[in-house]
Amino acid sequence: MRSFLKIYSWKPRHGLNFGDHIGPLIVKRILARMGREVEAVPVLGGDNKLLAVGSVVHEARTGDHVWGSGVNGKIWLSDTMRRDGVHFHAVRGPITRRAATEAGHEVPERYGDPGLLFPLLFHDEIERKAAEILVVYRQAGLDFPRTAFIPNINDERYYLPERAELPADWLYISPSSDPVVVAACIRLVDRVVSSSLHGIVFADAYGKETTFLLSRFEPTLKYDDYFLGTEREPVVPAGTLMQAARRSNVPPMTFRAETILDSFPFRDEATAADRLITRAPLLRPGERHSPVEQGDGQGPGGSIFVQGWAVPADGSVWSVGREAELLFEVPRDAARAYTLRLLVGTLPAGHKHYEKIRILSGGKVTASFVVHRGKEAQTIDIPLPPADPATGLVQVKAVFENPSVPRDFNLGQDSRELGVWVGAFGLVEAA
Repeated sequence: MRSFLKIYSWKPRHGLNFGDHIGPLIVKRILARMGREVEAVPVLGGDNKLLAVGSVVHEARTGDHVWGSGVNGKIWLSDTMRRDGVHFHAVRGPITRRAATEAGHEVPERYGDPGLLFPLLFHDEIERKAAEILVVYRQAGLDFPRTAFIPNINDERYYLPERAELPADWLYISPSSDPVVVAACIRLVDRVVSSSLHGIVFADAYGKETTFLLSRFEPTLKYDDYFLGTEREPVVPAGTLMQAARRSNVPPMTFRAETILDSFPFRDEATAADRLITRAPLLRPGERHSPVEQGDGQGPGGSIFVQGWAVPADGSVWSVGREAELLFEVPRDAARAYTLRLLVGTLPAGHKHYEKIRILSGGKVTASFVVHRGKEAQTIDIPLPPADPATGLVQVKAVFENPSVPRDFNLGQDSRELGVWVGAFGLVEAA
């Protein structure tokens, strides 16, 4: 049975953005150095999660914890942020702190982007990758470029004429590259030109001469927040590649990145954030389980019902809201495929005469089921995606089309939006 921690991690529709990808990696590595084996599970929403790295503070919900994230200049803090119970340990910079305090939150004056820690935490992997890259260049009889250019992910996705204008002796680094590759390349060059915030962050971590190039799609607010949070004034970005080629504009960083560790939410097990670390039960084929035996998931057995579910009662557990997630471990046998068998039912009355469930994996619908109102419980078999090869973890998301409030249909005083109830579940080997 594995312990896990949900960490918000934005992803583009295709591939990854290295600056958003590093949050779960950094948190997992720090926990491992503390002797705690915890799987960092990237999520795109829900509650009881950690927000670490990225301009994602607007995604915070009641019960969430924030460490080093910041505001997004394209999505200011809306009413979704005006919620009690968001715990702030540190933020990227003072602009984020001001925004969050104005929204009614208590935010300490602790700043810094945890991305600065990546080169330190992954030093060995980065050095190995750097050596591999140099071998390739030497075998080709080429000198490694002295200047690297890394664009913001949206510049690369939508409009980047600079790529065609790049000097022949510059290295182009895609922001969709693996973070270790990005760090290794920055480690090897003398100078970095970047419209990617975390391109600048990695360059700062290595003490490289750096030019901030204006992004066509990103407001400068998050860059200003980062510079202020690392004890520098906001930098006026170069407007063109020609201007960027002529001069550096980012002053050297004197801020000590190691101080970010002082605000790490899990520095000991007495912190409030420790409740975010829960357990993913191991399911074995042929075993039948009841939601009630798993309780609220805080016990030693954990629970597969990790998000969007009520506390089990009366032999079952209800989904609450339009989305819910399941997380569990399966036996790691690459030759076997599994389905998750659920015994489900729904309200006898509600919006439409049925509840429709869509199952998503990797952002795509993989199955759908219709549960009719007023009928007896039925069994559904959810095809499962391949488990994570390193952990055996499987994550399943369910979206409900017609969740209904019992009170609106004379079914008592319950004001929650309920989808389906689950009375039993088990793992089944696929035919």
